[in-house]
Amino acid sequence: MPKPRRQPAQPKSAASRPRIARSTPRPAAHPPAPATPPSPDEAASAPTSEANDTGKRQRRASPPPDFLSVEEFAKRLGVSSRTIRRLIGSKDPAHRIRAVRVGGQVRIPIGEYYRYASSLPAVRP
Repeated sequence: MPKPRRQPAQPKSAASRPRIARSTPRPAAHPPAPATPPSPDEAASAPTSEANDTGKRQRRASPPPDFLSVEEFAKRLGVSSRTIRRLIGSKDPAHRIRAVRVGGQVRIPIGEYYRYASSLPAVRP
């Protein structure tokens, strides 16, 4: 005689599960320390990257990139990224673009962009 099939267990909803009481109470949160305004000397010497009055860090303007991705390089030149990848693997030293691998991604030094862009012929309208 074949065994009867067992029905898969239905997950219990949060409302139907028994509630378990904590054995230890949660620790009370410490009240925040009262804020005292900084003295004029401290305020003048405070660095700008510290947290402001809202508790968020201020963002500084990022410096220009040292490396470009293949897509960024192609966008600046107005060509496809496949063209740039082809030039990276080129054997011709006049057209070759030097690149490095950084974390598994191909990156092109910004100086290589300026060298390659200056070697291109001027485009007439």
